[in-house]
Amino acid sequence: VLNDFLDRVLMRFLNADPVLWRADLGVYQAGVKIAVIMQLFIQMFRYAAEPFFFQRSSEKGSDKLYAKVMNWFVAFCMFGFLCITLFIDQVGLIIGKNFRDGLAIAPIMLMAYVALGMLFNVNMWYKLSGKTGYAVWITLAGLVVTVVINAVWMPVYSYHAAAWAHLASYAVMLLISVLLGNRYYKIPYNWSVILTLIVLGTAFYAAGAVLPQMELPLYAELAVKALILVIFTALAYRMLMRTSKVER
Repeated sequence: VLNDFLDRVLMRFLNADPVLWRADLGVYQAGVKIAVIMQLFIQMFRYAAEPFFFQRSSEKGSDKLYAKVMNWFVAFCMFGFLCITLFIDQVGLIIGKNFRDGLAIAPIMLMAYVALGMLFNVNMWYKLSGKTGYAVWITLAGLVVTVVINAVWMPVYSYHAAAWAHLASYAVMLLISVLLGNRYYKIPYNWSVILTLIVLGTAFYAAGAVLPQMELPLYAELAVKALILVIFTALAYRMLMRTSKVER
């Protein structure tokens, strides 16, 4: 809870503009509201996946199945990331006009929630192995990152620092959990596929971000962005089909 909401408290005392901290907090939360779409997907996945993981834990080859789940999970997350970021101007219409500056942090928060979803997948090692005590230390490490980044950079960059703190905190927790998992309950995640999916998604996002500077007609810009989304989907699907067999 502190990892997720401490930045709201710190903004009152550390914001770049101490007079406008309430306004900046409102803009920040508007940007987070867009990214909550990803968080909701991850939460739905979590409710379905956790009992599935425990049910399959005693079966032969369950570790390979968990690795396949991670591949497909990341692919769906990056698809959702592109759906929102490529059409951020249209999605942003759901928030008030005065709060749309917060859309700048939406991609950062979306990637933070992708990292959080990956962390949930990786964290199954300590649940399945009964070493849940490590959860406290992993989470505390993330909290330290949250506090340090906000304390150092929020007085300069306001809510932008808060968004990057989320991404850094979840990424550090993910790294620590992966390292500990490899030691105590190794699951053969295909990190080359996972990282390729993330790089592809961010690269296509960057390509889409350049389009508004080309001053294309709106229909042409939307068509190109839709094409980018289709290309990513085709590449991701081909990659996943080549690396694993689909199981019903």
